[in-house]
Order: sequence, then C-alpha cells, then structure tokens
Amino acid sequence: MMKGRANTMIVAFLFGMGIGLLLVYLGWQIYKGNAKYYQLLYGQVLGKKNKDNYISKNHKRFGILYIMLGIIVDALILWFQFN
Repeated sequence: MMKGRANTMIVAFLFGMGIGLLLVYLGWQIYKGNAKYYQLLYGQVLGKKNKDNYISKNHKRFGILYIMLGIIVDALILWFQFN
C-alpha cells in the first residue's frame, strides 16, 4: 500500500518540477525576444492580439515574470515535498 502512495508522490513531484522548468524555459525564450513564444503566451492566453509593439518593448519584463514564476513553483514543490 505504501509503495503505490510513494509512486504517486514521485509522479506528482516530477510533474510539478516539469511545470516549473517549462515556465523557466518559456520565460527565457520570451526574454531573448523569440516572437513565437511571447505571441503564444501573451496573445493567446491573455487575449491581447495585435499588441506586437507593446510586447516587443516589454518582452524582457514578461520573460523575467515567467522565469520568476517558474522558480517560485519549483521552490514551493521542493519545500512541500521535503517538509
């Protein structure tokens, strides 16, 4: 019985870390100015289409935001896992 619970916790841990690392990766791509990524995240998720000029001026801020969000998610996952 404990083995099944441990496997579930490992899967949840890896899934949570994967989400955090994905956010860091996407944030880095946005920070570098990769238009595909910030159009996908900002344009599609937030519904702010046709804001290319605004996004191109502020892509570093959006990138840092996503990187910090990914680090916070990973830190919380680690903290809850080992606490």
